[in-house]
Amino acid sequence: MIGSAGVSAVPMAARVAQKVGQEEDPSNFLLMHAMGPNVAGVIGYSSASGTIEAVSSAVEVTGKEYVGGIFGEHKATGDYSTITYVDCSNRGSVIGGGNYVGGITGNALATSFRAVLQANDCSNTGDIIGKQYVGGIFGYAQSNSLGNVKALTSSSSITAECYVGCIAGYLNMVAMNDCSNAGSTL
Repeated sequence: MIGSAGVSAVPMAARVAQKVGQEEDPSNFLLMHAMGPNVAGVIGYSSASGTIEAVSSAVEVTGKEYVGGIFGEHKATGDYSTITYVDCSNRGSVIGGGNYVGGITGNALATSFRAVLQANDCSNTGDIIGKQYVGGIFGYAQSNSLGNVKALTSSSSITAECYVGCIAGYLNMVAMNDCSNAGSTL
């Protein structure tokens, strides 16, 4: 069986697809992870603005690029739009074979006219591995208007080649307040 829904949505969907596929033909096998872009523990890709509140993930996520514990890639595409993360957490390992890998979001962009990126009270304890733009909360985060992140915590081991940080591998136009790290970067 090649291809199945649920790879970058809620991980349970992959398990259901595996079960249905094997009931149809016992020789079918579906990998529970993907080796492609936009892979995450909850949502692979979103272009919607708004508030994401009290979302958590505890599964291991493996992909190539744009890999995150909650979102692989999250873009606010409308003028004056806002992406806000509140009380989100990741406890599973996030492993990327390439770039843009983060404990919460691999690539968070609020780059439309006057778009804003915000995050409050988010945490990551899962280990993070990638090549570049790799961080405990965000791999890469950019806001068009001055964004703000506060009370973010990471206590994971983070391994990358360049643009690596305990909270974010790269921040652009985003102020950081009261953030902490108890992990390590390699």
